Amino acid sequence: MDKETRRLFNKRVDYTTEDLPWFVQEFIDKRKRKLSPVTLLNYCHDYHCFFDWFIHEGYYFGQKKGISLQNLEELSIQQIEDYLTFLDIQKGNCRSTVNRKISALKSLFNYLQNIAETKDFEPYIKRNVLAKIELNDIKEDQHTVANRINGKILRDDEFEQFRQFVSYDYGEMHKKNKKLYNFHQFNRERDTAIISLILGSGLRLSEVVGCDFEDLDMNKCLVRVIRKGNKEQFVYFSEQAKLDLIEYLKIREERYKIKLPRHCLLQPRLDQAIKSEG
Repeated sequence: MDKETRRLFNKRVDYTTEDLPWFVQEFIDKRKRKLSPVTLLNYCHDYHCFFDWFIHEGYYFGQKKGISLQNLEELSIQQIEDYLTFLDIQKGNCRSTVNRKISALKSLFNYLQNIAETKDFEPYIKRNVLAKIELNDIKEDQHTVANRINGKILRDDEFEQFRQFVSYDYGEMHKKNKKLYNFHQFNRERDTAIISLILGSGLRLSEVVGCDFEDLDMNKCLVRVIRKGNKEQFVYFSEQAKLDLIEYLKIREERYKIKLPRHCLLQPRLDQAIKSEG
C-alpha cells in the first residue's frame, strides 16, 4: 500500500471512529503504528455492529459515543453469548466471520484491561468478560484450506521481490535508523542466504536451522536434511540459493568469528565453489 492510499484509508478510519466511544478512538489510534488501516477499518465496523446491538437490546439509552467503560465492565457472559447468537442467526454470519468480530472485541477489551491505564496507574477496566469467551471451533476441508492459504503463497517474481527486500530494501527503508540499518548491513548476507535457501528448496524453517556445513553439496546444489520420523532426505536448492550461500560463506568466518570444522568434508567443495564464482 503506497503512502497516499494509506493516508486515505487512515482518513476513513478517523471518520468512522467519530461516533464511537472515546476509549475505542484511543485504542484505534494506539494501534495505527502496528496494524494496517484496512484492518483498523474492519475493527471499526465490528465495533459499530456491537454497539448498535448493545443499544438496540436496551442495555444503554443514548448515542454510541456516550457508552462508558462501566457499561463494558458490567457486561455478562450471557449478554455476549446473546450477541454471538445475534451474529449467527439474525446477521447470518459464518463461524469464521463471528470469530473475526469477537477477536476484534477481545483486542479492545484486552487493551482496556491490560495496556491502558489511568493517571493513577489503574487499568481502564478490571473485569474483562471477553477473556471468558472462546472462539468457534472451525473444521476445514482440504479445499477450504487450499483457498485460505492461496493468498499467502509467493508466486513468480514475488520470490525475487522478497529476497531483494531482505537483501537490500529493508536497509534502505530504515536508513535513518542507524541501529536497524547497521544491524541489517551486518547480517544481510546471512539473512539473504537463509531466505534464499528456504525459497529455493521448500525446506521447513526447522530443517534449515538443523543444517550443518557437512549437509551442503554446493556442486550438485543438494542439502541433506533429517525429516519427520528421523528420515534422511536430499533436497535440491536453486542456483540463486547457491550464489547467496557462497556470498555468505565469503564473509562468515571473519565477520562472525566462526571457524569451520577441521574435518569438514565439505570444505574443499566450498573453496572450489567460492573460487569458481569469483
